[in-house]
Amino acid sequence: MSNKNKYLVCALTLCAIGAVSAGLIALTNEITHDIIIENENKMVKKALEEVLPDAEKFSEEKNDFSFTPNYLQKYYIAYGNNDEQLGYVYLTSGSNQYGQIKMMVSISNNEIGQISIVSNTQSFASTLEEGYIVPYQNGDISIEDVKCGATFGAKLIKEMAEEARYDYSLKKGDDN
Repeated sequence: MSNKNKYLVCALTLCAIGAVSAGLIALTNEITHDIIIENENKMVKKALEEVLPDAEKFSEEKNDFSFTPNYLQKYYIAYGNNDEQLGYVYLTSGSNQYGQIKMMVSISNNEIGQISIVSNTQSFASTLEEGYIVPYQNGDISIEDVKCGATFGAKLIKEMAEEARYDYSLKKGDDN
């Protein structure tokens, strides 16, 4: 067999392997797509209950933002007893050179409330959780106190929460 034929056989073999691999990935995606969507919806429902536990019900998801957001994906209006409005819960997503963070944040009376991480692929994910999210949730630090080993992730969380608060203030007519 000549060198030309060897290269041709090698190239065709690699193409066949690539085509079969791509087909298997596409098939796997098709099979798991509905399961992934269902699991994400469960995580969002759980996060809604975590960030505003006093809410009796939430509106359907909305995405009519007052500006073109960088991080906001959708929001829900939370209602308590007698359909009183308790606040808004925003689903946000942002990324930087260290990965992506998807989180839910509650806003009431133009104040940032609880935060729940839906997904975190940051390279310093555990440091971010332990050094920033947990102390914030416990009331030990404010959203402005970014002092941990995962500063870029913490700043991203702060920016996403601030953007949610900004949209909330525009919806409520508050210029703060």
